[in-house]
Amino acid sequence: MKCRPMRWLWGLLPLALLCWVAIVGDRARVETDLHRRTQEALAKAGLPWAMSAFSGRDAILTGNAVDDSEKNNATEVARAVYGVRIVNEQTGLIEEAKQYTWSASLEDGRLRLKGFVPTENDRKTIMGMARASFPKFEVDDRMKLARGAPPKDAWLGGVNFSFKQLERLKKGRVELDGLALTVVGEAEDTQGYKLVKTALGGRLPSGVSIKQELVSPALVRPFTWHAEFAGAKLAMSGYVPSEKVKEELFGAAKRDFPRASVADRSEVAGGAPDGWSKAAVASLQQLARLEHGAADLRDAVLSFKGQAADEATAESVRKAVRGALPAQFKSSEQVAFREASVKPVSPYVTSAALESGALVLSGHAPNEEAKVNLLAAAKVRFPGRRIEDRLQLAAGASDAWRTCVDAGLVGLSRVGNGRATLTDRRIELSGETEDEALANSLPGDVRAGAKGCDSDVKIAFKAAPEPDLVWQASLSGNEVVLSGDVPSDAVKQDLSQSAQRYFPAMRILDRQKIASGRSPKWPRVAESGLKMLARLKKGDARLAGTELSVSGEAADKAIAGAIHDQLSRDLPPPYRGRDAIQVAVASSPPPTAPVVKVDECQQLLISTTKAGTIRFEYGKAELHADSYPTLKKLADVINRCPAASIEISGHTDADGDRARNQRLSERRAKSVAKFLAESGVGAARLEAIGYGQERPIAPNDTSENKAQNRRIDFTIKTR
Repeated sequence: MKCRPMRWLWGLLPLALLCWVAIVGDRARVETDLHRRTQEALAKAGLPWAMSAFSGRDAILTGNAVDDSEKNNATEVARAVYGVRIVNEQTGLIEEAKQYTWSASLEDGRLRLKGFVPTENDRKTIMGMARASFPKFEVDDRMKLARGAPPKDAWLGGVNFSFKQLERLKKGRVELDGLALTVVGEAEDTQGYKLVKTALGGRLPSGVSIKQELVSPALVRPFTWHAEFAGAKLAMSGYVPSEKVKEELFGAAKRDFPRASVADRSEVAGGAPDGWSKAAVASLQQLARLEHGAADLRDAVLSFKGQAADEATAESVRKAVRGALPAQFKSSEQVAFREASVKPVSPYVTSAALESGALVLSGHAPNEEAKVNLLAAAKVRFPGRRIEDRLQLAAGASDAWRTCVDAGLVGLSRVGNGRATLTDRRIELSGETEDEALANSLPGDVRAGAKGCDSDVKIAFKAAPEPDLVWQASLSGNEVVLSGDVPSDAVKQDLSQSAQRYFPAMRILDRQKIASGRSPKWPRVAESGLKMLARLKKGDARLAGTELSVSGEAADKAIAGAIHDQLSRDLPPPYRGRDAIQVAVASSPPPTAPVVKVDECQQLLISTTKAGTIRFEYGKAELHADSYPTLKKLADVINRCPAASIEISGHTDADGDRARNQRLSERRAKSVAKFLAESGVGAARLEAIGYGQERPIAPNDTSENKAQNRRIDFTIKTR
């Protein structure tokens, strides 16, 4: 049979067409699959800006990166996708901003964000901050990607700090020019104004500085202010127009009432009428001429009342009040007076002296009632002592007479010997004691009690020699060994119990021996050694004579530095300190606990705080060592929440001065933040704030309720 090639050719044409269709269809499928897997790989690598296109198995990569390293990373990620043959990199860089600015403005229920952000991830982070801080506001995002941002952690910390300040404004704007912050606006209320001023005047996030601050206080109606003078105390409350006026009024009060204690609880607010400052200063000047009284300003109306020593003074004060007020102010004056019933003397001297087992009271008392009350107080302060009364009645006593005499009696009773003499407005106390702590603290205690008087306390300290003992505490593994000599059985028991508190998970071996000796300082120094040892991984605290040496291994330089500082400055004389501490060499990191969600983290912080103990030395911001185990647990909890920052808030009860309570609460919050930072928590994640007595969780009416109000709280702030 004869072969016919043309017939074969016609048969091959359909077969070729089918093959071509199969190849083209498979190519499209391959390109689609490679594109999908490449985009998934880029997104997983945090490079969503990069876009891929395929010609067969060859990739073309486009998009704008933040920097060259991101471009290279995108190329490597695409090249690593299975099936990709060649990557043709055609990516660019986003625009670089010469002046890197970012701002957020709040007005009419809308939050508007402008300026530059480094990456899309940073945009998402900022939008998360915005929605968390302003959940009821519409967020208008006009931010653009640009290079040239400051260091990211510092910049995002500045953005977060800016949002916190904007939260406290009724309307306003925050702006970061690099890391220079501008805050402009009107406060939501007086508390918000106070918080913004405190935050901007306090510790700023790392690297952030204040460029401009123009925050006006909230308006209040009516604009009220009250000043009351009684019992050598001047108290001011209500509203003042500005911080400058507040300082001027406080200065005027200290000038016009030099012998009185001044408590200023006023807050800054808007809405004061013209001439308000002049009216307030005039009120203080005339109030100082009275024995007691009060001034109330309500907008442009002054109500002035009180009691003067005599009729002439009362009339003079009434006229002076009316004449000193600005023209638009109105006033009402109710000033009474009294007449002296006994002859005045000068100088006015009252004395209390311990002589031959008796308390001798001599000099003058202003009236019979005051004399009887003083004798009764002396019997309470000096039980079992014979009280000898040589007092005579005379006029001329200062309004602080009883307060200052009481302060002298209290001081004299604590010393147990000597003399207390009040001359006009000066209380002098002399004596001697073997208690150095008493000799050091009594001048301040008398000064604090003698409101309205100057004080001069001269208590001689007769120091007993410190015991010459050798004592040591050694930490190794899970065991703490106490050895050497201690001055008494009570000290031995106290040190053993302290060791159990400071090392709750370890075995305590008590090999201490009792030797002769007596000193109030030695036990404190030994316990200080235990506290420092509790912060080491291993080591020794040795007290030989009057030298405390601490040696061993610390987890980091911060702990070693803290112990060095304590040894150099915190030991009472004649004790001195020496340290030989090495910092542990980093090894393979321990396994980390699993990361938890923000709401779970908040619950862990609350439960850990309730289950543990956070204590401070009485009236101080120094952490008690009982707190160390709880704070270390809290540090572990915080490190399991890397996406959150923590507000550490300090609170006090309502006892004492409000301003002092606020400062104490802030110092205590900072002590906790410092300990957590030394325990491995990033300091930039911690914000310490003191609220003083302003946020009680129980009434301040019993000791138990007051104890609840003296606390440290931890609040999650999402970043």
